[in-house]
Amino acid sequence: MEDVEKNTDDNRTPNGTTRLEEMKAALILPAGTIYAAQKYAGDRVREATRNALGQMLDAHLLVSGVMAGVLLRTDGKRCPQGDHYQERRVLFASYVVGMPLCEQAIEEGRYLQALTLLRQEMETLAQIVTSHCGKRQKGKQATMAVLGKDIARVYGDLSAAAHASNHAMASELLTAELEGHETISTATYFYPVENKKLARQAFALHLLLSIRLIQQISIDYLKVHPKDAFGPNDVEAVNLALELMAAEGMVEPVLDEPGEAA
Repeated sequence: MEDVEKNTDDNRTPNGTTRLEEMKAALILPAGTIYAAQKYAGDRVREATRNALGQMLDAHLLVSGVMAGVLLRTDGKRCPQGDHYQERRVLFASYVVGMPLCEQAIEEGRYLQALTLLRQEMETLAQIVTSHCGKRQKGKQATMAVLGKDIARVYGDLSAAAHASNHAMASELLTAELEGHETISTATYFYPVENKKLARQAFALHLLLSIRLIQQISIDYLKVHPKDAFGPNDVEAVNLALELMAAEGMVEPVLDEPGEAA
């Protein structure tokens, strides 16, 4: 104990503080400043994004409400414990737990992070669909084709964002050209900046993936919780959500069925 106290005293500076305390005092202002700048920018982008999403906000409420409703109705109720059902329930939970983080990233203009989270949602959903088809392979990534061609074709762009392999994509989101008197320079943003078009596209994809998840949950819950599964009102709500998205020009009136390409 005496050695520990002696070492602590040896680490103190002449004014009685430790070097760690001095460094924390010196760095707390820049650390707090960049955090505050990012939060301020993110809050402004969120407000602009929510205005830009239009009727998709109502579509989101319908989709989230339908999904949450069945989960709450069946909470704590016993169901078959086979490996197949347990595997799918864990995948359902994996998707649902990450939904708020993905939505927050989209709304706040953290687009590279949002696209990475959308990629994970897509991969999780592909595993769920593959599991239903009986083709899931342990330790293997599921093919995106099971999600239908309209969704699967964007996977490459999401992967580029996740791996930071597309400089042009990142540059478009995080830089701007500044024209001086005789020169043009490039400014790099270290805080979120609004991109209305990408925000709308990303949010629409998130909603479509979530609707696919509802379809997959419905397959299981109609068997294991027939009295508490999705009913006519839920179907009506999901269809209305799709109509709202179509009115925003984000989806076609008719969508591929999940697993159609499997």
